[in-house]
Amino acid sequence: MEAHGFILQNGALWITVCTALICVAVALGSADWLRLTRDPDLQHSFLGGGVALLILWQMKAYFVPGMSIHFLGVTALTLLLGWPFAVLMGCMVCVADFAIHERNFNLLALGVLSLVIAPSLITLLVVRLEKLAGFRLFFSYIFICGFFGAAFSAAAGALVCWLLLLFAGIITVAELFDLYLKYLPLIMLPEAVINGMVITGLLVFCPDWLNTLDSDRYGRSG
Repeated sequence: MEAHGFILQNGALWITVCTALICVAVALGSADWLRLTRDPDLQHSFLGGGVALLILWQMKAYFVPGMSIHFLGVTALTLLLGWPFAVLMGCMVCVADFAIHERNFNLLALGVLSLVIAPSLITLLVVRLEKLAGFRLFFSYIFICGFFGAAFSAAAGALVCWLLLLFAGIITVAELFDLYLKYLPLIMLPEAVINGMVITGLLVFCPDWLNTLDSDRYGRSG
């Protein structure tokens, strides 16, 4: 879910910029840069994931004034790279997408928060909850982390965008309930399907690429 043609001012702008910068700083500090420089597979996943994400984001649908919808793919990227590298690559893709479409960079921090950071954080939370639950079937990784993680992350990203626009006074509470919230199922289900398919393919053909996959734990299931 992306916002177009709006201008954030004063408090809303500072909130988005400061929050985005803090999250990016945390990602920069927690990323395993030594491994990235030494692991060719991670390098290929990092660059290939970014290219795939940028291509995916070009398929947009405009459904209400000032808003567009497209697949995020951030859940798959987070499961592939881990949270720090997914956030950093997602931010670079967001900047590139803004430049390609000549969008107002006043909304860049909002885009980073709603398209990258919020979805990746929800995905990370789902991964950790699935781990705490102690499931030992690969299907649990696909359906809980890939499918449901993507659905919840897409919803979180859309809600972050809408709530910040509401806080900025750009949309009203009535518009939020009457015009935007009804699109949540339309956002969640396709996102869940495409991310679930990607994770299933990676799990079958390239499980070692999934940095969030604990293959030993699932392997003990038989």
